[in-house]
Amino acid sequence: MPNNAPVQYFPMDQTNPINWTGLHGAAEGLAVAQASRVCNAPIIVVADSARRLRVLADEITFFIGSDSTVPIIQFPDRECLPYDTVSPHPDITSERLKTLSRLTEVSNGILLLTVSTLSQRLPPPDYVLGQSFALSSGTNIDNANLRTRLVMAGYVSVSQVTYPGEYAVRGGVIDIYPMGSDQPFRLDLFGDQVERIRFFNPETQKSTHSTDSIELLPGREYPTSDDAISLFRANFRKLFEGDPQKHLIYRALSERRLPAGLDYFWPLFFDKQATLFDYVDDQALWILDFDHQDSMDSNWAVIRDRYQQATMIPERMPLEPQLLFADPLEIQRELSRHKVVCLRNDARSGSATAVDHNTRLPETFPVNIRDPEPFAPLLTHIEESKARIIFAISSTGRSETVNEVLETNGFNVSRVTCWSDFVEANMVQIASVVAPLERGAVLCEEAIEIISEDQIFGAR
Repeated sequence: MPNNAPVQYFPMDQTNPINWTGLHGAAEGLAVAQASRVCNAPIIVVADSARRLRVLADEITFFIGSDSTVPIIQFPDRECLPYDTVSPHPDITSERLKTLSRLTEVSNGILLLTVSTLSQRLPPPDYVLGQSFALSSGTNIDNANLRTRLVMAGYVSVSQVTYPGEYAVRGGVIDIYPMGSDQPFRLDLFGDQVERIRFFNPETQKSTHSTDSIELLPGREYPTSDDAISLFRANFRKLFEGDPQKHLIYRALSERRLPAGLDYFWPLFFDKQATLFDYVDDQALWILDFDHQDSMDSNWAVIRDRYQQATMIPERMPLEPQLLFADPLEIQRELSRHKVVCLRNDARSGSATAVDHNTRLPETFPVNIRDPEPFAPLLTHIEESKARIIFAISSTGRSETVNEVLETNGFNVSRVTCWSDFVEANMVQIASVVAPLERGAVLCEEAIEIISEDQIFGAR
């Protein structure tokens, strides 16, 4: 496992993807973390599934450490089935817009997402950035103009603000729940001047603390202004034959209502759509699973199947998949223009396009509560091992249980707070850290073994 990745660790150009081979268990997350320290461009990690994304995210976060300046960003999935009539939760939309607004300015760091999220088309960057604006205390605002801007940015007027993307006006007080914010805020106006900006609890409606300025992102992934609705209706009539008033979505939107399921017609609000490739740096390094093509094909098959099911309801006749999703061929075409690394856990290949890692899968040491010595397999392993060992346990209580067992049996255990503390403490033979690692790993060249909680107590 290279500590200072050599030049050949990364693809030299877009035409020669590189395989990182011999990666087992948590060594995958370690390889990505080490790459981020020497890569002068963003790293995009695309996982086959949400579960695998979570595992990799925990590992990368652990190996990078909390004191690192490398940002780790997760781009959330909409968490709706293709062609679902249920809209994404406002909190998810909020986090997605927050992430998209950051991506255009990120020069390094790690972005994590799944194959299914990568396939989703997105609003163009000029919409996300163009509909963002700031408000500061002490500045003058035009109340009517602010409301117009909020509507153009997709915010919905309500009597009481509860979710991101909502606003309420009560005399000289304006409540807004910005997308990407953990809390809504309240503008106290004195005439046309913003006297104070205070955050408040949406459940109690009580103010918590003040701020000098606030940044507002669009309220949705699509606009809902009169001009946007007019464009939607025009695009709809171009795509669908017959009387558009027979279609539930068109009819509701013509009445200025935002119906359930509108999120799978959002491309009609724009002249063109984007994909994640339009938001990230052209020099970004893309890291994918070796079998990512199979995952893309499976995802596309699900989308096609869901589309066919949706066509059975004429009143909700759906948009064709290509308008909402990028198919596998389009994604591969875009990837061919970027530097790509594929993660593999097979044996060393010796290929010129591969970087081999000398790691292996760790053993398991199941605790047998019926045995007089339930931790015997683990204790025997430690006695025979010549490697330095670090235990990564998810909770403080369970970590102390393991520490107590080891110390009772004569082993000295150093309690560390992060991976780097252990690596730098060369004289420490056994250490423990509280970290949510699901997988361990054996780094053969470094003679280091990472033992996770699952190796001892079984899968959570």
